[in-house]
Amino acid sequence: MVLALAYEEELRLANISIYVSDEAGEPGRPTSVLTRRIKQAVGEWYVLELVEESRRGMEENTRQGFNTGGIAPYGYRKRFLPHPARSMADRGKHKVVLEPDSEQALVVERIFRSSSPARGASAAAPTTSISMGSHRPEEDPGPALRSRGSSTTPSTQASRSGTEGGGRPAGT
Repeated sequence: MVLALAYEEELRLANISIYVSDEAGEPGRPTSVLTRRIKQAVGEWYVLELVEESRRGMEENTRQGFNTGGIAPYGYRKRFLPHPARSMADRGKHKVVLEPDSEQALVVERIFRSSSPARGASAAAPTTSISMGSHRPEEDPGPALRSRGSSTTPSTQASRSGTEGGGRPAGT
């Protein structure tokens, strides 16, 4: 709502009237402004309520032992269960639980045992000569997630060279 108010103020300062299709009367009249502000407040409330409801649902799924998304961490694999709600199951939806992957769990256990709280896990890396190349995630995260954090993305390259994505100098 703050952003909407800022845009409205910017338009007002530029003498640009805002016409809203479901508002009766002249723009800028007190009743029109009040109606618009009420709708903005209800819209913001709805978004906040939706975020809270979504979070409660994810927390409840976690409490019940289900995975709430993403790829399985190294050492685990996903096991798909039929959705307990018949209507969701009929649409092909399922619930996911994580279970230890027997091969990868041995690697995790070996790393854990070779590290100590004083030395940390990085100290165990040189002594653990096990290839983790057999780990294949169940889902491809896609190019956007694979490049996240990468130092070779076009925007990173552009910021280092002082140019924008198209090779233009930044700011032009």
